[in-house]
Amino acid sequence: MKFYLIHPDDEKTSIFADVNYKKFRLRLSTGFVIPSKAWDEDKQKVTSKEPNYTGINVNLALVRGNIDSFVNDVKLYKRNISAAEFRKQIAKLLNPTLNDYSDVASEKSFIEYFEDWIKNTEKIQKLKPGTIGQYKICFNHLKNYQSEKNTELNFVGMNLEFYDSFLNYLNFDKMMVSNTAGSIIKVIKTFLKVMSEKGLNVNPQFVKFKAFKDSEAPTVALTDNELKAVETVNLDSELLNKVRDLFVLQTQLLLRVSDLKQVKAENINLENMTIGIYQEKTGDYLRIPITVKVQEILSKYHNQAPVMNILTYNKNIKEVNCTKKRTRS
Repeated sequence: MKFYLIHPDDEKTSIFADVNYKKFRLRLSTGFVIPSKAWDEDKQKVTSKEPNYTGINVNLALVRGNIDSFVNDVKLYKRNISAAEFRKQIAKLLNPTLNDYSDVASEKSFIEYFEDWIKNTEKIQKLKPGTIGQYKICFNHLKNYQSEKNTELNFVGMNLEFYDSFLNYLNFDKMMVSNTAGSIIKVIKTFLKVMSEKGLNVNPQFVKFKAFKDSEAPTVALTDNELKAVETVNLDSELLNKVRDLFVLQTQLLLRVSDLKQVKAENINLENMTIGIYQEKTGDYLRIPITVKVQEILSKYHNQAPVMNILTYNKNIKEVNCTKKRTRS
């Protein structure tokens, strides 16, 4: 057997074990993550550039001895062992914590692997609550995507076709801005990289998934007069009027565009003149007063916010603003 780095160009990466015996060839993670510069390929050892190099080297020597002993035992006694059982035994010798991912006979689904990964990460690694929160948000979006698209996600299907479909789902169906969608794509790539390192058959196209991010823009605040100008400007198309209504709702309710889709009849209390929603990004519950202007706009759309995807909105709100300037001048 041989040890090697799975992603040697990364700043930190996992040490993998390559085990060969007849028709069996396994590449599984040892569970050790080190700085790439701390690996001596020729000596198959971790150098002093990793603070815990002595302990890791001792463990790698034990792993090598245990695996060699197991393979020799299979050879000596000519044991009839299946590929699944061979893989499972090697995985146990490498790292007992990897059992959840190493049993190829497991009938766990993609979603179940993802949920187990979150639980395992939360238990073992000291991550910020916000990071685990992002993992859980990503998990929920994957579950919802699977349900709404009537499909079953799997590791082999993590290709560019899935990427395009899922990104469209986030941007258009969920009206998500690029930064938020990009953070979800990053979580998926992290998960798939870990699963690949565990030895699962992950489609290699996942490394091409791009997490697009909006460039930083200055914060812009409109004056009362400017807001009034947007509200009263004459617009010559139904689309621009709809965009303007959505913008006015946003300024009146102080909501993200992605949260406006929850402004609909079942969330509106006309007795108390309030709207109750859960924010998509934070999960916080908000109860927002309905102003006269908000009521006027909602009545045009059957007591709900006008429906529009985020890209169309972002593109055309600029046209509304330009029209306002031309009218004023």
